[in-house]
Amino acid sequence: MIGTGSAISSDFLRGLGAGPVAYGDGLADRVRALAAGGVTAAIGLRGMETMDAARELGVPDNRICTIAAQVDGVPTANGAYAAPGALDEVAGQGAASQLRVPIAVSFPVEQIRRAAERQADGTCPAKSSSTFRARPS
Repeated sequence: MIGTGSAISSDFLRGLGAGPVAYGDGLADRVRALAAGGVTAAIGLRGMETMDAARELGVPDNRICTIAAQVDGVPTANGAYAAPGALDEVAGQGAASQLRVPIAVSFPVEQIRRAAERQADGTCPAKSSSTFRARPS
């Protein structure tokens, strides 16, 4: 398995068992160097770069999935096509500590713009979150 990400996420990707490859110009060439047998499938979780590299590497559109864009011929993973019971399964995995959702940094809701900027700027090795507090009664 190969994981693409910012340079700061390399150790995190290795911890998941993936060979890390940095985003940026030449992504397809770097993936090709690690995947001697070729690439059979890809999922893009940020932008279009992974999808474009997968196509360049000859991955058929029906073996590419993205949450970042809607592209003709490429399946989109947005929950609309989730199998019945999928949400319950994921919730159960979370409750049983079988699901990893690393949070690198948390911001109060008043700083939600900063949270989104931090997530987008590539310096955050995992997800950022915003904390919501109930309004006083």
